[in-house]
Amino acid sequence: MENAFFAFSAIAQRDRFTPVNVQKLEAGLDHLKQQSDSVTSTIEKVELYKSMVKNFQGMMDIRNVEDELQRLMNSIEYKQALSVENEFKQIEDKNRAYFLNALGVKDTTWWRTEFQRWDAITSSKSPLAFEEMKSRVKGMLSLSTFMSLNRAVAASHKEQSAYFAAIYRLVDPQNAEAWYLSAVSAIMDGNLEKGMHYLDEAIRCGFKDVTRCRMEPTFASIQNESRFQSKVNQINY
Repeated sequence: MENAFFAFSAIAQRDRFTPVNVQKLEAGLDHLKQQSDSVTSTIEKVELYKSMVKNFQGMMDIRNVEDELQRLMNSIEYKQALSVENEFKQIEDKNRAYFLNALGVKDTTWWRTEFQRWDAITSSKSPLAFEEMKSRVKGMLSLSTFMSLNRAVAASHKEQSAYFAAIYRLVDPQNAEAWYLSAVSAIMDGNLEKGMHYLDEAIRCGFKDVTRCRMEPTFASIQNESRFQSKVNQINY
């Protein structure tokens, strides 16, 4: 947040929205340079220096900043980091397409096997960046599966609802929405036991929408069920 403040302040002065204050500019640039010392990622550090050059150029002497940016961009560390980033981007794109093309086509056994395989993959090159990449793929799958499941539930399509619910729980097991919609799907299919279990899991994952439970059309037939009432009271509590 502080970095953004100094950057916006420099931009405002550069574009003449506020009077140029050399002392403020120098203080802002010094702060950003100090912040760069704590940045461990070479790519992030290069981006920070690029931002400094862009925002402060023409208003003060920033030759030392430009020299450091050039040094960083010519470094072996930066070139290696870019190579790893590009490699991870290709892996991400490949797996996005791989899983999206399987949605609605491959059965739940395939999904369980393939997603567990994907989830277990690691990389020694840049473990944190690799995990972040995997999280983006999971996030994309979570959203895509949610949308498919939501449409299937709205259309009262039991088979599709059960299929997409199973995948949604697999790719995003800590998401309360995955469990709530699984409960809706199970009750739609006449499976009260599973529905209550999934509702329990939704509550465990943080589901709090009592009104939605009360107004859910699929739950109309179980509103007076003691177990359902117990779940609703649990949410209220």
